[in-house]
Amino acid sequence: MEFKQSVITAQGRSLMAKLLTGSTTATFTKIATSTKVYADSQLASLTALAEVKQTTTVQVKANNSSTITAEGGIENTGIKTGYYINTIGLYAKEAGKSEILYSVASAKVNGYIPADTGVSKTGVVIKIYTEIGNADQVNLVVDPGATATINNINDLNKRIDQSNLFTAVGSTRNLNLGSLSNDDFPSFRAFLYQYGAGVAQPGDGYFGVKQTNEVPIQAQFTNANGTVQFLVNNELVKKYCPDFNFNTISTTLSSDKKWVYLTSGVSTVGIRAENVTFK
Repeated sequence: MEFKQSVITAQGRSLMAKLLTGSTTATFTKIATSTKVYADSQLASLTALAEVKQTTTVQVKANNSSTITAEGGIENTGIKTGYYINTIGLYAKEAGKSEILYSVASAKVNGYIPADTGVSKTGVVIKIYTEIGNADQVNLVVDPGATATINNINDLNKRIDQSNLFTAVGSTRNLNLGSLSNDDFPSFRAFLYQYGAGVAQPGDGYFGVKQTNEVPIQAQFTNANGTVQFLVNNELVKKYCPDFNFNTISTTLSSDKKWVYLTSGVSTVGIRAENVTFK
């Protein structure tokens, strides 16, 4: 997940001008995530975000006399449908007045918040660096709840059981190790795609792959590395191939036995052997 530089809204610039003169004080209140995609030219005139999915309180610290960092944590607890973060907004409140949308940032590379399956949790910490004109006029009060949330997410990201994220795909495969040197291990790459050869596309589609996504893969070896069981990240499978059923898979090998194709419905996990072949 990567975001472009934040754009301070017209309302935000008005507040910043007051902070600069010392005529008011302000508190940064929350960060919101949105699925809405905005054009860069729209950001400065926004007064609120559309399609908001989650909000979180923030803790704020001064970087210097004119900039601050606002930080908030978001996790997927209770999220029934996964979503992509395309825009984030930082909100502020001038003393005695209503909350405003202070700044907005659009995603350069959007991030995915998966649904809460009850099996594994995930979350992100969002840090926003922004100008405020005069740090002395901003209430830098740390919300204990926000601190707990951020600490919990950081701890969660460290403690997530990788076995919950990676799922065995297909049965064990036998390997031909004849071309492998004694000081090397078998290595593999995995790709996710839909509508490959032999899988008909609906409508006016054609036989072929329109999008391919390379994903991490884990290999568990037995029988002196001669047998392998593959595990792939189930969240990425859900993201790119939502119809894939780990319990209903057909298996085929390429003619050169460098590839094994694990197909479910219209989706395929294609695994390429880099320095060995499949039997």
